[in-house]
Amino acid sequence: MKSLLDQPTEAAIFAQILKMHPDFDRMIVKPLLDVAKLSAASVIDLLHLVLSQDLEKFCPDSCLLDARLRLLQPHFVISQVINPLMRFGVKNPYRVIRRCPSLFTAAIMKEDDQTRLLTALSTLNILLTKKDLSSIVKNYPSVLTRSREDLQTTHDYLTRVMGLEGSGEMAGATATPRSVHHTRHSTRLRLVFCPAWRLPLRRTVTRHLLLLLANQWPPSLPHSAQKSQDYIVGQLLTCSPEQFSYWLEYHDQPEGERVEGRAFSAKDVRQFEKMCNTLTPEENFIREEEDEDYSDSESGTSDSEYCP
Repeated sequence: MKSLLDQPTEAAIFAQILKMHPDFDRMIVKPLLDVAKLSAASVIDLLHLVLSQDLEKFCPDSCLLDARLRLLQPHFVISQVINPLMRFGVKNPYRVIRRCPSLFTAAIMKEDDQTRLLTALSTLNILLTKKDLSSIVKNYPSVLTRSREDLQTTHDYLTRVMGLEGSGEMAGATATPRSVHHTRHSTRLRLVFCPAWRLPLRRTVTRHLLLLLANQWPPSLPHSAQKSQDYIVGQLLTCSPEQFSYWLEYHDQPEGERVEGRAFSAKDVRQFEKMCNTLTPEENFIREEEDEDYSDSESGTSDSEYCP
């Protein structure tokens, strides 16, 4: 809190609020703790948003102070953050908020006629099973700060191109032309454990293409490997260029030890990423999959982070 108020602009805004609520702890902090059930850390995170100059992007100047005061009320936290999370089956919403304070911002950003948070939940509810939605939000809560288009494009790439599977597909699907197509591209990798939900899509596409060029998609593991394939894929998508070859050649040995096989230097990875960033937009990477014919299919089968 002290570091926040050391900033002149934030301190000036806080002084305005104190004029209206001199007993700030009793009138603001205590209700947030006792009624909204926020942790002390989450109250500080909410104050960061309330005192931020960025709030001006979402509220008209004429009512900015009123908006700041409204956000500090338990009603805002419960109605705009907690209730939407619980309505869509997210377990332990308070833990999700602690891990991703940007959810407060998503709860005031407007996307069409809904908030960004509600739009993200609604979109994921269409794309995923209830179980997978809850798991993905638990694992990667910043997914709820992404736009509808971003979520749809990411889901399409992960499922249609990379062959990742939701819980419905893992349990087995009806043998329709669509499911035959799905099986052909299946990797047995799980959507709920893929960190692509918190990564820019371009990063996911670039690392996936690099693995394809290395003939390592999906990555193969020795029988002695103590890590799951999902875990290794997550490391390959998120690791630094210096660590990429280690995870590509994962062998249950200390990271400093090398093994025989295909390897990329950090320079190789950086140059490939730079090249991909200058080429086709990521939307075009999935166009070939989207153009496949499903016309004879009678029914389909479906069942601490900040903004990325």
